[in-house]
Amino acid sequence: RALPYDVLIGADGVRSRVREAMSSQLPPGRFESELRLMPGRWQVLHMQLPPAFQQDSVHAMVNSKAPFGLFCIPNNAGPHCVIVSWSSDEDPWELLAAHEPEEL
Repeated sequence: RALPYDVLIGADGVRSRVREAMSSQLPPGRFESELRLMPGRWQVLHMQLPPAFQQDSVHAMVNSKAPFGLFCIPNNAGPHCVIVSWSSDEDPWELLAAHEPEEL
């Protein structure tokens, strides 16, 4: 089924499968792509979520005063994907070393 759209955002990285699929399926000149490097750094951790979290929902934990953010993506087949992002020059080693959600 085809759906109309104004903008499609495929924020799936430098080797974007969304960009690859769109550019291969549309006629030349019908698809524009922009790669924008964002400030900051990130790392992916894999762990179970605390029981209080809905296991089938995406969770974003950000605070303008905190030097980091957490973004949890559910995975029904195993541990959840937890993205830790930060913009300071120093790595948040205590977060990156976490193996259990209580350590975050």
